[in-house]
Amino acid sequence: MNPATDRTEPECIDQVMYINMIGEKHSDEDLQQVRIGQCEALEQALQLASEAVATQSRDEAIVPAMVSIVDNLGRLVAVGEIINSTSVEWIPPYSSEYVIQVSQARIEQMLAQACCEATHNNFTTARGLRRNAKLMQGRAPHPVWRATVINVLSALQSIETLH
Repeated sequence: MNPATDRTEPECIDQVMYINMIGEKHSDEDLQQVRIGQCEALEQALQLASEAVATQSRDEAIVPAMVSIVDNLGRLVAVGEIINSTSVEWIPPYSSEYVIQVSQARIEQMLAQACCEATHNNFTTARGLRRNAKLMQGRAPHPVWRATVINVLSALQSIETLH
C-alpha cells in the first residue's frame, strides 16, 4: 500500500484533474492519448471534456474513441465513450469489487486475443478489442473516486432526464 496514492480522506477529492482524449492515429494501430485540459472539479472535467469533443477539428491526426479523466496522482477517475465524434457518453463505474475482479479476467482475455489478432495481421479486430478492453477498464476507477463518480453521473443523468 502506498500512502501517497491510496489515501481515502475527503481532501484528496479536491485536486487537479487531467482530461485526455484517447483514439487512433490514422497511421497507427495502437490507441494514442492526448491531454486536452485540466481543472479542479469532476463536474467541470466532465463538462470540459464534452465541450472539447463537440468542438474538435475533424481533420486532426487522432480519431477520438474515448475520453479519460485522471487525478494528479495518475489515478483513474472516469471514462467516457465518444459517440459519432460529437458527444461523450460517460461510462458508469462497476458497483462492487467483485464485479471489478470478474471483469478484470475478461479484460485480460480481450487483450490476449488482441495480441493474437495483431500477429495474424488482423489489425482492425485487434484495435477494436483493445478499445473495448480500455472501456471496460474505465468502469473501474480508483476506489477513492468510485462513489463520487457514481453520484455525479447519477445527478447528471437526472438533469438530462428533466430536459
